[in-house]
Amino acid sequence: MKKIGIIGFGNIGKNIYEKVKEKGWKVEFVINSKGVFPEKFSGIPEKESLDSFFRHGRYVDLVFLAIPTLDDGKIAKNYIDLFIKNGIPVVTCEKGALSNYFIKLKPHLSRVGFSATVGGGSGMIQFLQQRFSSGTREVHTVLNGTLNYIWDDLKMGNPLGHIVEEITKLGYTEPGKSDPYDIILREVGSDTTKKASILFNLCFNSKRNLQAKDIVVTISPETIIQAINEAMMRRFVVSFEKQEYFRQESDSISAFKCLIDGWIITGGFKRTDRNPLIARLCNSTTWVNNAILTVEGDSGADGVYICGGPGAGASPTSAAMIRDAERLLLK
Repeated sequence: MKKIGIIGFGNIGKNIYEKVKEKGWKVEFVINSKGVFPEKFSGIPEKESLDSFFRHGRYVDLVFLAIPTLDDGKIAKNYIDLFIKNGIPVVTCEKGALSNYFIKLKPHLSRVGFSATVGGGSGMIQFLQQRFSSGTREVHTVLNGTLNYIWDDLKMGNPLGHIVEEITKLGYTEPGKSDPYDIILREVGSDTTKKASILFNLCFNSKRNLQAKDIVVTISPETIIQAINEAMMRRFVVSFEKQEYFRQESDSISAFKCLIDGWIITGGFKRTDRNPLIARLCNSTTWVNNAILTVEGDSGADGVYICGGPGAGASPTSAAMIRDAERLLLK
C-alpha cells in the first residue's frame, strides 16, 4: 500500500484526499494552515511538526502539494526541496515555484509531477513537449480557464457580478478576493504570467530561463472595462511567436509583452475576429477549458495542431495530479 502525504486542504487537497482513498492508498499526513496532522483524519487529529514526523522514522512514498501561491513560490519550493532531499517525489499544482525558481528545481524535475501547473487536466504541457521542434513557428494558448469562463458568460449577456459570484462558488478563483476587477487583475497578472513562464521553461528548449516576476504587466481597470464591453469578440490569449514571424496586433488589449531567446511572448485580450489562428483556438475551447494551438512550418505548411481540456476546477486538477503520481510511483 502506497503511503501519501497531502499539503494543502482546500478544494483541490480535499479532492485529492478522496481520490487517494479510492485508489486504496494510505494518507499518512495532511498539512493545512494549522499544522501537520497524522492521518487519524476524523474529528480533530493530533498536531505534529513535519520534522518530528520524519524524526520518528515515519515515511511516505509521495507527497501532493496543493497549496495556493501566496508568495513568489518560495514556500512551495522549500517544500519540494525538503521532500526531494528525503527521496520523496512531489506532485504539485502550485505555480510560483516552477515559474520563479525553475533553475534551482530543474535538476530534480524527474521526481516532480507538474502537469497540473498549466492547463489543469488538459495535458497541454505534455502536448507541447511532444510537438515542439525547430519547425515550431507560433504557439497560441488559452491558459486561464477562469478568464475564459468569465468572457464566455459575458458573451451570453450575463452581468459580471453574477458571473464572479458563480465562479467563486465553483472554486475557479484563488482564495482571498471578491471584487470582480481585483479577481480579473490577479488572474491576468499573477496566474497567466506564471503559467506562461512554466510553459516556456519546460517546452521551448531555451538556453535562458523566464521568471514570472520579470514579466511586466501593464493592464489597467480601464482597459479591462473595454475588454468586458467587447466580450463578443475578445478572449485572453497568451502567444509565443518567433521574432522573425511576429505580427504586431495593434487592436489587442495588451497585458504584457516580453522578448526572450528569439521568442516574443504576448498576453492580452485579443480579437477573435481578426486573426484566424486566434479564432480557431478560441472556438475550440469554451467555459472553463484551456487550449493550445501550435503552428509548424512556414505559414503552417507542416500543420496546425490543437489540444484542449478542463483548465480549472478541483476535480480535473486533482485527476491530473493523480496521473502524475501513478507515473512517479512506478519509477
